[in-house]
This record gives sequence, structure tokens and C-alpha cells, in this order.
Amino acid sequence: MPFNTEQQEAILHKDGPALVLAGPGSGKTTVITGRIQALISFHHIPASQILVLSFTRAASREIEDRFREQIREEAPVRFGTIHAVFYRILRISRPGTACSVLSPGTRRQWIRELAAELFPGTEMPPERIRQAEDVLLAGRDKPAEEGLFLTPEEQTRLKDAYAERKKQEGLLDFEDMLEECRTVLESDPGVLSRWRSLFRYIMIDEYQDTSPLQLSLLKLLAGGSANLFAVGDDDQSIYGFRGADSTLMLRFPQDFPGAKIYRLSECYRCSPQILSAAGSLIRHNKQRYPKSLRSRAADGPLPVLTGFRENGAELKALTLLLRKDWEKSKTPASLAVLCRTRFSLRRVAAALAGAGLPFTCDEGPEGDHAHWVAEDLFAYLRLGRGSDRREDYLQILNKPPRYLSRQLFQTARVDRRALYVMLWEKPRTARELTDFFRRLDRLKNMMPFAAVEYVRHEIGYDKYLKEYALNRNVPSAPFLELLDRLQEESAAFASVAEWENARAALLAKGREKEEEREGIRLMTMHGAKGLEFDRVYLPFLQDEEIPGSRSVSAEQLEEERRLLYVAMTRARTGLYLSCTVKKRGGRSRPSRFLKEIKGIRTGEPRDGSR
Repeated sequence: MPFNTEQQEAILHKDGPALVLAGPGSGKTTVITGRIQALISFHHIPASQILVLSFTRAASREIEDRFREQIREEAPVRFGTIHAVFYRILRISRPGTACSVLSPGTRRQWIRELAAELFPGTEMPPERIRQAEDVLLAGRDKPAEEGLFLTPEEQTRLKDAYAERKKQEGLLDFEDMLEECRTVLESDPGVLSRWRSLFRYIMIDEYQDTSPLQLSLLKLLAGGSANLFAVGDDDQSIYGFRGADSTLMLRFPQDFPGAKIYRLSECYRCSPQILSAAGSLIRHNKQRYPKSLRSRAADGPLPVLTGFRENGAELKALTLLLRKDWEKSKTPASLAVLCRTRFSLRRVAAALAGAGLPFTCDEGPEGDHAHWVAEDLFAYLRLGRGSDRREDYLQILNKPPRYLSRQLFQTARVDRRALYVMLWEKPRTARELTDFFRRLDRLKNMMPFAAVEYVRHEIGYDKYLKEYALNRNVPSAPFLELLDRLQEESAAFASVAEWENARAALLAKGREKEEEREGIRLMTMHGAKGLEFDRVYLPFLQDEEIPGSRSVSAEQLEEERRLLYVAMTRARTGLYLSCTVKKRGGRSRPSRFLKEIKGIRTGEPRDGSR
């Protein structure tokens, strides 16, 4: 394909360090593959001396596949993730040192086991395991964070226990492996010289995701010639929670003196309207390279921002909009809903499942609904709607304690009149049973949010969970937080039956095979990085959602702003933003970032009707 002037200048760079600032949709992969070809064909560099590093296997495969398609001949260029390449260097240089590296699956199993030992009774659903992994992957030098499900002290205990477990098992994790590799290269000049001569030209994708440890290895390997060609975008640095340091990209000229800086400022993805709106946001960050991006895509409509007065109305309107847009396109991956948190993503998944809209979600859309607390709650709601199933009664019979025997419910279908006849000589039990049935019957005509509130506080399910946790010496907060999330989700549904249907669809979705999934893409903002869609929908843009409640420092706020910028620039032609100005139990403050976005069409707060 033809290259624009900026791309061509970067592609023809030969010797010395270079930093390519590649804005969204500016063709960074094109530049990387183009430069590989230029090094081989134009500069006559042996292909075996070129090393191309990425941070994920998927990115590494994409670059390699693109290169192989273009060159159409065998060329021994080395492609790999930064961890895989340095593990290979370590294994070859010191075979006895790197006998085994801890796999991600084993690490997650250890997290479950260590949490059970250190914090008995702590629930470890997938999102909490991911949080714990982030704590461990961030490195030993990263301070503990406030606001996670583990306190800073507990995070330190987890890190210490994890380090001891690795020592006992004789395993290294990726950070250990990189530390070992650095030690080998620093302590053995002969080994370092051999690797430098093998990889004379190093290219690295997504340089903004580099950690200080990884940078030290790149410096060692690049050596005095520093033929390091780094491609990335400081405005898309969003992995600080895993140890990436966004300032390393800003310091590139100091770390590699004499570095040339190339700017790719022509965006081929986003319409001018979307790129302008996203640019107006990111310009509020102070720690960044100044840029002036230009769209080369066709004109499109202005991005739309809509406010909603009530919690739940936003989800209803989003579902209606998605139905209309899906019926127009029905193209896989053409529509994407991006949320800041996995919980918000599950709220959308529940709404789409209830509406019968097809979707894919990599974050376990069934989430909270597979938990036994959710089973209890929905058993109550089914009984309130008239269920006579024995298993529903047994699910919540003594939650809270009612001193009713399970032996009362002998048949698959419960006949209340028959029970009263059976209990005519046991008036105390009959009174307890009457009160139980009376409370269930009050649920019959309640809206979902009110029904959950009634179960929790009038029936006493919250109190039961606190006593359950106390008796087992485990924290009650995870159970109550789960109920909070379910109750907030319930506000999007007009009836309990509608919510139950959505739950059934969600649980079925979780059992689908990956190859059977298609439809609207539901992803976290982090998970969408590197992808693009025709239309992108960004709901729940509230303070405490984005920026997150734990983001208080200037550095953290800038990363949150970058995250919203990444989400906005996933869109090619359509961008829809929304927020709520009021929620159950109080006001909800729209994200402070919304005031910084220019060039969008806004509407008055709505009640969700269309």
C-alpha cells in the first residue's frame, strides 16, 4: 500500500534510536512492517538481526502475519512478546536458572488458595482474581492501593505469601524472569555481547506500556548503537495499574540521546467529528507530547451525549438504540458497548439478554447471577410471583431463620392448603408458616427494585447474610456488595418476570461455546484497546465510574482521561455517550471529563422514553 509522507519518513529510519508517536488509526502496524521491509530490502540488513517485540501474543501474531503477507518469502525476522523473548535469552544463557515459569492458570489457582489461607471466607470471583493478579503483576516496588477489595496491609501479605510460595515451588513469574535476565546480562559481558550482535535492530510496539524493568532490559540489549525503534502513543497509556509507566515515553530522548521523533498525525479510522471531540478531551492532560491529529476518514455525525434523570432509564434507552442500530447493520463487531468496569458491562449484558439482542462478552456476562446469593434472591422473587416449586422454598426456607422444617415440603409442588391441614395440631408452626406466606405474597406486584429492597430489609435477608458471615468468621461486605449490584441492575427492568428472563438468558450465554457467540460486542474500555468499530456506545459516564473512585492523584486522573480517550477513538463513524444525573438513593454526578469534550451534540436529561 502507498505510505503517506510521515509514515515514509519513519519507515526509512535506519540507525540510532527513534520514537514514533502513532495516534489512533494512524497506521502504526503499517509503519512497523514497512520498516522491516526497508531494513531488509533498502538498507540490506540481514533479516535474522531484526527483533520485533510486542506486549501480547495477539499483537505479535498480527504484526508477523501482516509482514509475511506483504513480503511473500521466507525471512528469519524474530517476532515475539517481550516476556517470551527475554525468557528465551535467559534459558539459553543460563539453562539452570529458568527451569520453569509460573503459568497464568497456576497463578490464578494460587491466588484462590492463598486468599483462602490468608483471608478465610473471602469470595474470589473472576473480577477479584483479576484485581489480585494486578496487585502481583504491578511489581514489588509498586505501593499498595486504597479501595481494592483487599486493604493495603492485606495486599502486602498477599505479595509476601506469593513470593514465599514461588520460592517453595522453585518457580519464577514473569517479573522474576525479567529480573533474572537482567542480572545475567549485567554480570556477563560475553553473554551480553553475543545477544547484542544477534539482535542489532530492535523494534517495539506499544512502547507506552513499558515498565522500568523492561526499559532497563531494552537499554542493555540495544547497547551503545541503540538501534531501538519504539512505536506507541503516550495518550493511550492505560496500564499503570500493572506497572506500566507512562512517563517513560516522555523520557525517551533522555534515555536514548540523539533519538529522532516521528509523528504519525493522519488518522484513517475516526471521522473528523469523533477525532476532534476526543482531541479536545486529551488536550487537558499535561504530561504528554503535543500533537495535532488530522482525520483522513469521511465526515460523520457529531458525537451525541445524552443525560438521563433516573437510574435505569439510561439502560432502557441504550437497549432501544442498540436494537435499532443492530437491525440496520447486523454486521458482527460493527457495534460495541464499552464500559469502565466489569460490573457496568454485566448490567448492559443483562439488559440486552432481556431484550433478546445478540451480544458477545468476554468478561463472564453471567457474573453475579451464578452466585448462591443471587439464587436465594431469585427464589424469593419467584415465590413472590406464585411459584409452588419445592426447590424454591427449600432454597430460602430459613434465610433468615424461621425454624421451619424442610420435612414440611415433601412434594415437588407445594400445596399451601394441604400444609395448613397437616399443621392443625401445631399452631405455632402454622403461625410461622402463615407469616412466611404473607411476606412472600407482598412481593407479587412490586417492581424489581422495590422487591429486592423488600427482601433485603423487610424480610431480613441482609441481616441473615451478616449473621451468616459472622458465624463463619468471614466478611459480609462481598455478599452485601453483590446484592447492591443486583439491585442496581434491577432498576432497568419493568417487571420481575422481565428480569428473570434476562437472567436466564445471561446464564445460558455463559454456557455458550465461543464459536457460537456473535452480535454486539460488550467490552471493558481496557479490553477494547487496539480494536475499532463502526459505532461505539459509552454509557455510565459518571464520576466514581470514570474517573474511578480510587483515582485521586493528578497522575491517576490523567490515566483515567487517557482511558476515555482510548474508548472514544475506537469509533469510526458513530459515537454515543450517556450519563445519569440521578440515581436511587441520591444524586449521581456526571463525569467531570464530559465538560472537557467539545464538538458534541447534547440533549436534555430524559426519562428513557423514546
